[in-house]
Amino acid sequence: MHDKCSARSKHSGVQCGNWPMRGGKVCRMHGGASPTARAKARRVLVEREIRARFHDLDSEAITDPFRALQEVAGELVVFKDRLRYLIEEMDGWTGYDDKSMEYGRALVVLYQNALRDTVNGLALIARLNIDERLAVIEEAKAAMVIKAIDAALTDAGIVGPAAEQARAVAGRHLRLVS
Repeated sequence: MHDKCSARSKHSGVQCGNWPMRGGKVCRMHGGASPTARAKARRVLVEREIRARFHDLDSEAITDPFRALQEVAGELVVFKDRLRYLIEEMDGWTGYDDKSMEYGRALVVLYQNALRDTVNGLALIARLNIDERLAVIEEAKAAMVIKAIDAALTDAGIVGPAAEQARAVAGRHLRLVS
């Protein structure tokens, strides 16, 4: 945040003493009221608000980037589909005014960006063979669980048919929770 307008005199180098436009770096006299500066100031204010809202949220470290990427791709698909629904609803609008036209244009731009991002995300998943990698990870986890069950049965002195029955019961329970 700037205390004063960041513009300086060309001759003396003295900083302007006026307050900058809200969200901007310069005052009205130094271009802060121009459409470009106002649009940038609005973006800055929205970003500040978003950062303030989410600053205190705890976020966990990503331990499984493959699953995280799949979740992001899923969110992109949902977002894209919701935007498409909003655009389809526009067909029923009557008596367009400037505000609704601007809203419609914004929806179309958002939808185009969502389409592009969804395609890129899904292409990345396909390129990385994430489904195959996740299957390998799950198989490795299953092998570790089987080894742990076998070690527990051996330590408990359970062998032969009783051990086979215990493995079958454990397998049924694991399928139920997975």
